[in-house]
Amino acid sequence: MGELKGGDAVAARVLSEIDPELLRGKRPVGPAMLARSEVGRGHYERLAAHPVSSGLARAYVRRAVIEAGRRDLADAAELVVAELVANAIRATEETKASAGRESAVNRAWDVAVGAYEVRGGVVVEVWDCSRMPPRLVEPAEDDESGRGLVLVGALSAEWGYRRPASGGKVVYATIEAGL
Repeated sequence: MGELKGGDAVAARVLSEIDPELLRGKRPVGPAMLARSEVGRGHYERLAAHPVSSGLARAYVRRAVIEAGRRDLADAAELVVAELVANAIRATEETKASAGRESAVNRAWDVAVGAYEVRGGVVVEVWDCSRMPPRLVEPAEDDESGRGLVLVGALSAEWGYRRPASGGKVVYATIEAGL
């Protein structure tokens, strides 16, 4: 097995250092608590709700964060967006599966990714068509999934979601230096 680089190295380090007691009580901020416009502050990149889109989202966010002059946050932002996009794809697939056949055929099944600078850091946002809020779970040690939002929580100053008037939900994470 080769040496881990970039976001993979950050993920391995963060997961090995997480004290579960520190994460207890760290919950997302609800939609009513986020004082920001429905459309966020930047351009959204639309991507197919397909696993290959995770790599495209990572590249898009890395480029946006570096262009914003925050190269120091690029690895963490890349890792966070990978987790949020994976969740968005899963939520989109579940919504599609529960939609009627005609609805599923006549609808675009996309996710969207945005990133922008704020004082002290960057915000990464991911939109999907599901109205269901993200769920922070406490996975058992031998569970193969369920750690994505724990990792997002560990790498961000805050994370949460909002439900735009246009539908779906936007999950966001604010990433700051020193976390």
